[in-house]
Amino acid sequence: MSGTGRREGRLRHRGAELVYDDLGEGPLAVYAHGGFVSRAVEDRMGLFDWAPLPRAGRRLVRYDARGHGRSTGGAVDADYTYESLAQDLLALLD
Repeated sequence: MSGTGRREGRLRHRGAELVYDDLGEGPLAVYAHGGFVSRAVEDRMGLFDWAPLPRAGRRLVRYDARGHGRSTGGAVDADYTYESLAQDLLALLD
């Protein structure tokens, strides 16, 4: 995702740094990638065209889940359960 108004953010949460993109203004849409990829992989695959959202007056936040892409994570199995990953997402939403 590129373009004017793109901001990169970082959130420290439970021992990891979650890296995200924040683009546009208006009502918020948040996107979480699939389990085996990252924002960069999805961009290279050309799966989605995100450009219409900011043009339509929407704010889009995409993040790399713990241990994916540019987000960090440790070698603790319990940190990668769906419940744990959901806690990361909820922290990002806050």
